[in-house]
Amino acid sequence: MRRRAILIAVPVAVVALIIGAISGSPDSNQAAVTKAKPTAAELQEIEAKQLAREDRGIDRLLDFTTFVAAGQGKKRQVALTFDDGPSVFTPEILRILKQTGTHGTFFVVGSMIPDQERMIQKIMREGNAIGNHTVDHPRMGELSAGDQLLQLNEQAALMDGAGGPVERLFRPPYRSFNGSTLELLAERDMLMVLWDVDTGDYEGLSSDEIARNAVDDAKPGSIILMHDGGGDRTNTVAALPEIIKGLKRRKLEPVTVPRLVLDDPPTDAAPLPEGLSGN
Repeated sequence: MRRRAILIAVPVAVVALIIGAISGSPDSNQAAVTKAKPTAAELQEIEAKQLAREDRGIDRLLDFTTFVAAGQGKKRQVALTFDDGPSVFTPEILRILKQTGTHGTFFVVGSMIPDQERMIQKIMREGNAIGNHTVDHPRMGELSAGDQLLQLNEQAALMDGAGGPVERLFRPPYRSFNGSTLELLAERDMLMVLWDVDTGDYEGLSSDEIARNAVDDAKPGSIILMHDGGGDRTNTVAALPEIIKGLKRRKLEPVTVPRLVLDDPPTDAAPLPEGLSGN
């Protein structure tokens, strides 16, 4: 009986030693988990490197074009964009984006920045991109070059005062631009961002209609137009979770415009879109 007990105990002890060697003690496991978790400084360094890569992606695109309306479509990415904020609807949009692990691009109107400095910083802090959308939302194609310059510079000054980024992206209100617009953007190394999917959320559509427009019309490389300001955006907020779910169901990953430009830049064959007339 003693011999049998020894024969049983030895293999059990060996197994226990092997398991212990593989898994380690609870303390060592916790230490490994703690060690693997990046510090705040490391996370900032990772983010800074990604932003630098995205900046280089914009620079490469500016080598052969002045604008982007969609990516090439080789990757299953789309860009969610929001115009005319920040507003009272922006916090809920940010909450939904964060909750779903999604990022967007916010084209900010300068007149909306005062008293919204914390919101500007929150947009950035949560991994979203920010672009210039003029000071007070005029039709740029109907303005003189001097007035267009003021629209760009005054918005940028307000953004800087709010602790915001140096903006590399510009979206013309009403899709209105002309040759002067493109020359001013080129001088500032800024990319004009248009869109190929219009949700129509500014037309008083229901949340279901907004979501259907976004999901049904999107394709790999799409840039999707929505609004977080400029009116009652209750239905945009209500539609956003369904839009994100619908896109992901179609295996389309929502990303920022700089990420789309980096990962899936358009070809140099894209023609200049309509808009030069100022309409």
